[in-house]
Amino acid sequence: MKINKRLIAIACCLFTTTSYAMLCPSNFKEIYIGDSLETVLAQCGAPASQTTSNAQPSKPQEWVYYIKMNPTDQLFVRTTVAVVEDKVANITVNGISLANTAICGGNNIQVGDTAKAVKSYCGDPAVVNETNAPPKPSSEIKTTLFIYMSPNKTVLTFENGKLKSRS
Repeated sequence: MKINKRLIAIACCLFTTTSYAMLCPSNFKEIYIGDSLETVLAQCGAPASQTTSNAQPSKPQEWVYYIKMNPTDQLFVRTTVAVVEDKVANITVNGISLANTAICGGNNIQVGDTAKAVKSYCGDPAVVNETNAPPKPSSEIKTTLFIYMSPNKTVLTFENGKLKSRS
């Protein structure tokens, strides 16, 4: 009997699946990341409001900060933050690559944070290096927001007609 329990436990570990389902804000029907606008409308119904905007994706940037570790110090620590598609892709402090750091006034920044979060903790960078590569001709991103008000405000974000997130 012990062998059967072990086999079942191993089988459960090997054959698990990850579900990316979420519930509609207005009912209990399932929607999935990657669903089209039409599918979400059919499942969830019309939102209370909807906005659409077009934007060019941002070019990769390197933000350079010179940070004093102690206000009385005359030495600075050079910190660079690589930003790709408005997210932190890499952080280096004095040439050492890090996954996260609390160098900006004790506030933790980490790979994956938004560019806006880094600016709120560290302020504007001293230097911004931007790539000169031209954007791809069809790289414009169409962002659509569905805003549902029941029971709480919920925003579904679509990029180029596909569901990307719920907040």
